[in-house]
Amino acid sequence: MWGSVVAGHNIIIDGEDFDFHYTANQIGAHYYLTNVIKFVTGANTTCTNGTGLYVSLSCYYAGAAASTPVPVLNQGFGSGFTVRGGAWNAITITAIHPALTSVTSANLSGYSSSSHETFDTWAPGFTVLAIVTDLGAPKIFSGGGTNGAPYMLASACDGITPIPSNAPSGCLSITNRSVDCINSNNTYAWSFCITNQFTNVIGWISVTDLPSGVTVSQDLIPLNPVLQPGQGQCFTLLLSLTNSAVNLTNVCFSMGAHSTDFFLCCSTTNCLTLAPCCAYVPPKSPVGPSESLVPIPGQPNCYNYTVTVRNVSSEGAEDIFFTADPTYGCLTFTPDIVTLPTVLPPNGQVTVTVEVCLGPAPCGRCFLISLHDACCSTRHCLPSVAGGAGGAVAVGSPADGSLFMTPTSIPLAVTLTPDIKFSSVSYVANGEVVASNSVPPFSAIWSNAPAGDYVLRADGTEAGGGGVWNSDPVTIYVRTDQQSTEAPVAPIITGVQVSSAMIRFTVSSSPTVTYQVEYSDSIISTNWQPLETIVGDGSVFALSYSCTNAPQRFYRVRVQ
Repeated sequence: MWGSVVAGHNIIIDGEDFDFHYTANQIGAHYYLTNVIKFVTGANTTCTNGTGLYVSLSCYYAGAAASTPVPVLNQGFGSGFTVRGGAWNAITITAIHPALTSVTSANLSGYSSSSHETFDTWAPGFTVLAIVTDLGAPKIFSGGGTNGAPYMLASACDGITPIPSNAPSGCLSITNRSVDCINSNNTYAWSFCITNQFTNVIGWISVTDLPSGVTVSQDLIPLNPVLQPGQGQCFTLLLSLTNSAVNLTNVCFSMGAHSTDFFLCCSTTNCLTLAPCCAYVPPKSPVGPSESLVPIPGQPNCYNYTVTVRNVSSEGAEDIFFTADPTYGCLTFTPDIVTLPTVLPPNGQVTVTVEVCLGPAPCGRCFLISLHDACCSTRHCLPSVAGGAGGAVAVGSPADGSLFMTPTSIPLAVTLTPDIKFSSVSYVANGEVVASNSVPPFSAIWSNAPAGDYVLRADGTEAGGGGVWNSDPVTIYVRTDQQSTEAPVAPIITGVQVSSAMIRFTVSSSPTVTYQVEYSDSIISTNWQPLETIVGDGSVFALSYSCTNAPQRFYRVRVQ
């Protein structure tokens, strides 16, 4: 008889004891029950308002056989509800619903018993919100990209949308930028960036479940400001290895995302590869850079390379070897072996200068620094060079990844080092000169550029017959109207706002196009660092990032 009292359509039924898991501070249960109460009382719903109902079967049918009737439901809604009992852990959400705001498959799973009952049958007019996937047959329902048995139902209304099988979901996106051994005590500097891929704001990051003998300088990181969904931030932590851990080459651990009130929203596994401790080039300090490149007049694409090297091995070093990374093999060093005046002890450091010449573009910038007689090596990459992105010449315009529509004339510009005097600059697209200029600042126009994909570089000719200096290339796209629907969509940054603590801007997106947000301390750098990845959906993304103490910082968004 009570069924007639439920005049509205705000009804939720589940087979789990969410009240217990709520008091156990499990974030999925916390969000779910909060949302359910709002839903069945008529708030946060597009369903017809009226008397709502929430029914939890809790553990009542946990031991029930297959196809056991549920009288309390059948008397209220007519026959049709049967269940089976058990204890399952893997949950997949199959629909978008107000009761599932900020709830994910991950934070509904892993309770030791995330579901006590699943539905074998249910009455018409109800939609499946979530399923159990780690039970045996029968898996009677397909949704969310998998198969399983329903354990959460809602009265059907306009507010329920099935989740497609390719819908994105996640917790944290982690980009491990670098892992460098910084001293002979097996301490590693780990630099990384995270992006919040959870559906709610996160206020803390945790690092847990480290292997025995591995410690981290900060296992709980407060986020200030907090990260909205899609926002990111970068960090550097120290990992220390002791006892048996010193021989580890891989370290895996858990990274958790926590709400502002410290509920664990979700967690993911991150793994780092640890190279043996050998040589380390310290980062730039307030005193000055630990490495620099100065172009040598008359020797195109050759530089005096000054670098500070710290011996982080456990042995003394008598020589430093500079060797092109076999992956590229296009750097040459003179001399390639530097004999030190005295033995460099563990944790000691020395500054040396050698000549390095770059091969034809695109030439890899990475090489091996080896210490002898420590008999070890460390991979390192050249820094950006004064005046250009990896060279004395850099393409200033157009930017890498730029898109143009025909008919078009493309403005071309170059950035040059002040240490070399240039007489002219040529712009080369796919191996052919498309424009040139012999008058500073050497800008030019590529008139009537035909449709196509182009690898564009700038070649600067040194005055006095010194030779030609090559820039690193950029890739640009020229499309016709007919091709426009298939072309990469050039992102445009608008609405830039800078405060004392944050920089904010917006980026328009196109459906299915992937955009990479990056930053650098120099606009002509080759070492742009990732902040986050955005998959376009046709909307405008509002992005914000914490300001740093750097004297300047540049941001860009490119089509990936």
